[in-house]
Amino acid sequence: MRTKKQFASILIVLLCSLFVACTGTVAKDSPGSDTTSQEILPDYIDEEEAKEEEAALDRARESGKKELSLGILVPEDLPHLYYNARHLATGFNSQSDTCHLSVRRYKNEAELHADLTTDNAPDLLMMTNLSIPLNGNNFVDLLPMIDACPEIERGDFTGNLLDTLLMDDALYMLPDKVEVSTMVGGNAFFGEQTGWTIEEARQRKEQLGEDYYICPPYRTFDNFFHFICRGATDRFVDYENRSCHFDDGEFAQLLLLCNDFPREPVLFRNAWDGLEYYMADIDWINSTGRIHGIKYARGDHYTYIGYPCDNRRGSYFQAASFGVQIAIPYRAKDAEASFDVIRFMLGEKHQTDERYYGIPVMAKYLEQELQKVSGEIFDHGDGIVTEITEEDIRKFRSLVDTPTVYLLNNPVIIQIIEEEAKAFFAGEKSAEEVAALIQNRAQMYLDEQR
Repeated sequence: MRTKKQFASILIVLLCSLFVACTGTVAKDSPGSDTTSQEILPDYIDEEEAKEEEAALDRARESGKKELSLGILVPEDLPHLYYNARHLATGFNSQSDTCHLSVRRYKNEAELHADLTTDNAPDLLMMTNLSIPLNGNNFVDLLPMIDACPEIERGDFTGNLLDTLLMDDALYMLPDKVEVSTMVGGNAFFGEQTGWTIEEARQRKEQLGEDYYICPPYRTFDNFFHFICRGATDRFVDYENRSCHFDDGEFAQLLLLCNDFPREPVLFRNAWDGLEYYMADIDWINSTGRIHGIKYARGDHYTYIGYPCDNRRGSYFQAASFGVQIAIPYRAKDAEASFDVIRFMLGEKHQTDERYYGIPVMAKYLEQELQKVSGEIFDHGDGIVTEITEEDIRKFRSLVDTPTVYLLNNPVIIQIIEEEAKAFFAGEKSAEEVAALIQNRAQMYLDEQR
């Protein structure tokens, strides 16, 4: 049985996930790339840590280990990204006899871009909050390395994850753990349904009347649009073919759906009051432990319904909020040595590391986790006890098989959508007009990336 303390830590991580989702934008430019110990250190790195890193690197040089660097852009509002990268480096260094991995910090994308085009490129790059195109001009294709690796096969990845990451039949980036961004609904509204269209969402809202809501009514139109917007960066963009389809009618319908949400939040007396008055809510499934939170709210009567979309598969993979997603720059000095870090990242020690909340990207470790929590009981301390049943595990397995999209959250596309959508929500332009403007600007951006 999980303790209250353990469950509280899960809740904290979920709240942090919400914070990351809401603030995960490109940082404003600030001068300098943070690559040596001779400069002013960021607030989240103390002098002792810097000295420790320098001493570890000196020991590695003395022992003849190959030096590898992991480049990372660290926005001021997301300092935990540095600790994620450092934790990966520490784990790798503890088991590698041939290489030493150091974290190279950047403060802005301009400095990073400059290094990527020279022999000073980092050996690996953490891809969070970057707008650098994932293509063969910038990064190494990881698929041939996976195919040549005796302990990893393409079929070893969780659910459809590998397919969602492919571009031009190549793999340029891998996360260590993932979350599923979805919506969880009540069986009273959906039965066992696992997907719904935008038209169905609007029709159900109209049929139920003004006392019912699509989501909890503290989610206003702009709050819901924030999450729809992030999903749209990848659902309506084909990065393989450098094209987009915001003008096909579906995105305009999404804007109209957002307009069905309250303009001002409606608050219930507590978190669970009014549960029967809204159909579903946004959720980030970042571990099997999240099942307890869902059952606390809805009991056994829930379904992963996903965001409304035309193909009814509105659940999306994204990088775990406290995880890493790694690529090998094209100018990396030794791609094979760099891949050793990715092999470690996909191995048992890192995949089963409980410091990282997230769904393992390797299916066998997810399966081990599911077997471990089967039958697990949690006492919430208020008279409610939840148990993870075989039906819960079946639903979870089905959830990770659903996504057809991996959210890259391209900050440029997000900015375009947010800027143009203001005119619709202000009543100045129609949904169709705004969708056409977004289409034009987004396509121009994609053309520039060719």
